[in-house]
Amino acid sequence: MGSHNGETEALSRVVWVMVAVACVLLVGLDTFWLAGDVLSRWLFSKTWSGLFEITEYSLLWITLLGAGWVTKNAGHVRMDLLVGRLGPRPQRVVRIIALVGSAVALAIMVWFTAWLTIHDYRGGIKYTTVLEPPKWPVEMVMPVGFAIMLLYVCRDLYRLLKSR
Repeated sequence: MGSHNGETEALSRVVWVMVAVACVLLVGLDTFWLAGDVLSRWLFSKTWSGLFEITEYSLLWITLLGAGWVTKNAGHVRMDLLVGRLGPRPQRVVRIIALVGSAVALAIMVWFTAWLTIHDYRGGIKYTTVLEPPKWPVEMVMPVGFAIMLLYVCRDLYRLLKSR
């Protein structure tokens, strides 16, 4: 049992390193592209109209991949003002309700965004923008990001229900 937990932790570390590398690369590329575009506009009065679009897509990826990490580390905003005034048992009940509500909302988001991505892939749907990329490569991070968040919310709920 101990080695299985170690394998799970090792896999988790590998996945989070990959997510961190992807986010750092996206931020780095966005910074490089935007700086280059600013210089190009200043020196040559030329700009690339598709750059804004690419940075929008990368921000979606960065946000949703980063949200899983924030959920893993319990970094999301919580309403502590009122809940903090409750006793331990009512706090636990409120936390359970919040986690169940979050799990339901995230499960709906996983299902809907997976359906949307598959629908857009099968239909060959494209954005009606300057670059006209297919929608599914941009959208596929949504079900993945929401699924990662859902897994960690379920983990927290399981741990809370298991503890007494």
